[in-house]
This record gives sequence, structure tokens and C-alpha cells, in this order.
Amino acid sequence: MSQEIKQAWGDTHLYSLKNAQGTQVDISPLGATIVNFFVNDKHNKQQNIVLGFNQPQDYLDTKAYIGSVVGPWANRIAEGKFPLNGETISLELNEGTNHLHGASIHLDKQCWLVESVSQNAICLTIQTKEGDAGYPANINFTVTYVLNEENELSVEYGATTDKAVPLNVTQHTYFNLSGCHEKIVDHTVSIDADHYLKIDDKAIPMSKDSVANTAMDLRTTKVIKAGITADEQQIKLVNGYDHCWCLNEDDFAFAAQVGCESTGLQLQVFTDQNAIQLYTGNALPGETGREGKVYDAYYGLCLETQHYPDQVNMPEIAAQCIYSPSRPYSHKTVFKITLS
Repeated sequence: MSQEIKQAWGDTHLYSLKNAQGTQVDISPLGATIVNFFVNDKHNKQQNIVLGFNQPQDYLDTKAYIGSVVGPWANRIAEGKFPLNGETISLELNEGTNHLHGASIHLDKQCWLVESVSQNAICLTIQTKEGDAGYPANINFTVTYVLNEENELSVEYGATTDKAVPLNVTQHTYFNLSGCHEKIVDHTVSIDADHYLKIDDKAIPMSKDSVANTAMDLRTTKVIKAGITADEQQIKLVNGYDHCWCLNEDDFAFAAQVGCESTGLQLQVFTDQNAIQLYTGNALPGETGREGKVYDAYYGLCLETQHYPDQVNMPEIAAQCIYSPSRPYSHKTVFKITLS
């Protein structure tokens, strides 16, 4: 393996995926994390479009899941409880009365095993044990990142399990297409969804509602600032966007697009999942990131492709998110960089 691909990074390493367009994505086995995502903007100036830190310890210290893979269940499960095979399963609670992002399993703070790596791809694996945070199965996770010449970063997740268990894995990178020089409030966003999940004061879905005539209507491009300052209860509950949109397409298709006028960079998201969570960094805790920048509210946004939050407690569709030895988990998302 060339030193160009594998670089020392504290007590661990960074693995650099590169293409001929000047794009470089640096992956750390710690949390299977996207540490850097360098692209050239409309001025042919290199920009790093993800929030991140300089040292591994900062990723161990952060409470914001910056850049990492999260699971076994990304997002929330109400009261950490759900029915499974005639029993009530109780998971660990780590956000008030919610189970969030796997709780103490912390896929984001564990060191994944590098199974294979090349100039444009890396595959990482990790295992969790039955009983960890209350999950009722042993689970083997795989994530593969591939960067192609069309400036597409493909993220493919897989998991096998020895017993039935709900799974919902996603990427928690915070994007900032300005190169992290300013907040994301002036970014534009669109999402291909006619419906979203209306939440309660604990961010748990209550109903599937039409986006029409609400700040959740992102079917046409909207400036983020206009949405997160809307005088609507759903926005005020979480001080911005932290909602799940029910995508119009069930198969692999376009899901969302974000743009930044100052750099001309656009990020398109394609996925085979039924939903995407847009989080505008409303509660970023003010941690100090690269170049001394303080990552507080609205400094980055997440585009988390996934199952619905709390889907395990939605009887009509709960079975879709339960996996077993005969039904392995798979999920593919592509982040594509273009210029406007």
C-alpha cells in the first residue's frame, strides 16, 4: 500500500480516496469517519466541504457524531422500546426518553477494521454483540466508500445478524459547501418528497403529513434561512430542520440537492432508502474544529438517508426495518458533487 493512500494520523491512519478531478476524500477507521472531503469550486479553488477535526481525540470527545457512521439504529426510537416476535425489547436511552444512534454502542467512536483499500475505495467492518445497548442480536457491519471519476462518493452499507433485529445505518457527515467559511443558512436545498413526518416535542414522528403550504415544502429549491426562520411550530420545536422526509421514489433515485452560490458547489444525494433526515445543525454544541472554527448552530447540515425514525413502532411498516439471518441489511447512497 502506498504512503500516498495511507497517512499517519495521530495513533491511527487516514486513507485517501482520489480521482483525476482533484477530489480527495479522507477516511478514518475511527468511526468509519469522513474526515476531509476536498473538491474544487467554480474558481478552481480547493474547498473542504465537511466539518471535522485535526486530531483523533477530538472525534472521541465530540457529542455531535461528526463525519461518522451511526447505528445499529440511526435516529430515534421512542422510549427505546419496540415489539419483536411477541416480546417487548428495551434499548438503552441516551436522549431523554429516546434511544438515539445506537447509544453506548458508539459505532462513531470505535475503531473499524480495514478489510481492503485502493486508490479510490475502502471497505471497513465492525461487530457488535447481543446485549450491547439492549440489541437482541450479534451484528456484523460493513461499509464501503468508493470515489469515481464523476465526483460521486458511493457509500454502501451491509449487515448480517444471527437473530431478528431492527437495523438502520447512515452517514452523519456535516456538509458545508462554502468550504466551512460561513454558516449554511444561505445554502439552498431541495428534497424530492411530497410528505414529511410531523414530530412531537421529543422529535418522535406523530403523523405523515403533506409538505404543501409549509416550510417543509422543499420540492422546489429554497434558501435554508427562509425555512429555519419560518413562523411554524414544527420549525420552532427544534430551532430549524431536524425532520424526516418521505421520499417519492422507493428504488434507487435522486433524493435531495444542496447548493452554495459563493463556491458554485452543489451536492446531490441519491439513495435506495425510503427517507432522508435533513438536520441543519441546530444543536451543534460549539466545539472547536479545524482552523479554530467554532461549530455552533447552522455551521453544517446532515443528509441522513435511512428508514423512518421510530419505524419499529409503526405496525404497518415495522417489518420493513427488521433484519434476520435470512434477510441481510443493505443500503446504498451516493453523494455527487457538481458545479452550478
